[in-house]
Amino acid sequence: MKNIICLIVFLTFTFSCQVKRVDTTEVKKRMKDYKVRRVSDADLLFAAETWGQELKKSISQQPQLYCDTTFTFQEVAVQLLYQPLKLKDSNPKLQKILEAYQYSLTQNQIIPDNLQQINDSTVLYSYQNQVKIGTCKPAIVFLYLPQRILLRKIQ
Repeated sequence: MKNIICLIVFLTFTFSCQVKRVDTTEVKKRMKDYKVRRVSDADLLFAAETWGQELKKSISQQPQLYCDTTFTFQEVAVQLLYQPLKLKDSNPKLQKILEAYQYSLTQNQIIPDNLQQINDSTVLYSYQNQVKIGTCKPAIVFLYLPQRILLRKIQ
């Protein structure tokens, strides 16, 4: 009887002392986001410009993506706009950008790549699309670049 009790206590102690390992890489990545750093607006916009150009190149190499209206690509929300340009977002800055794009498209003007800070946490990189796949040819592509990821890229 005494041996059985000792065996039960020993097994309980052995199984209860096992430590479960937890993967902390995501937590470490998030903690880096909250690290205080001094970053100028010029550094932030330069990082957004270079990242936006990289994303533009990567998206154009996958033309099947141009048939979706919204999708996520490398942690970036991408929105494709067709003629006539309409957006459900009521952000006044976005509405002004759309008006300018609509006017340029009706005048058959070439629209250069554009970079705008639309709020405290998002930078908008937009460009005119030149790729056509079947019936899918969006006029404008919006890339919503999160500022926390931009800060990670600056380091």
